[in-house]
Amino acid sequence: MSERSRRAKVLLVDDEPSLRAVYPQVLGHDYDVSVAATGREALDVLCAKPDFDVILCDLTMPDMDGPALYDALRSKAPQLLPRVLFCSGGLISARLREFAARIPNAFLDKPIALDALCAAIERVAHQPV
Repeated sequence: MSERSRRAKVLLVDDEPSLRAVYPQVLGHDYDVSVAATGREALDVLCAKPDFDVILCDLTMPDMDGPALYDALRSKAPQLLPRVLFCSGGLISARLREFAARIPNAFLDKPIALDALCAAIERVAHQPV
């Protein structure tokens, strides 16, 4: 099976239970979707199994937020950094705006239209590594 015909593996990292329930159902027709409720859980998953094509990560989460997960990946699995696609539905602090300005990764505003989400997943999943 070629890289293009293989289903992309997506890890959803979000503390919102409803999104962790809905996204796998909606995206599961086209992608293999796994979920993590926290940044720490995602880091454990990614260190054990770093073969995800896309890491769809909420910016604001308790405990370990998106920027903290990104910084942890920088030292533990830097090859995954280009695979992170951030999303946020809340007010973004000055710290998060600075973070967004200094990294090349894409950001999506919640709520995310399904076609926009799939297009962003495709761009990240099929970018050259």
